Amino acid sequence: MNLDIVVRPLEGGRYTVACPGFPESETEGASVEDALDAMADKIADVVAENIRTSLKDTIKGLSSTITANGPINVPIMMTKLPISLN
Repeated sequence: MNLDIVVRPLEGGRYTVACPGFPESETEGASVEDALDAMADKIADVVAENIRTSLKDTIKGLSSTITANGPINVPIMMTKLPISLN
């Protein structure tokens, strides 16, 4: 996956970094590296939340199919989770 990154210098030697694919990821730092590190953390949080939400939705869907006959084993490697990166 490739992400477009926009780096802008600010007054005082600071920088902003934005990723148009993740509008909520714009960050600021004392250096480009600091701003990129903060942006990577924000993007990781967004992706992790999308995975959590998708997994919860999948589990809710499965729980409605469980009967009195016992649990359903679903190997995570075989489960496809719809994950949106936007």
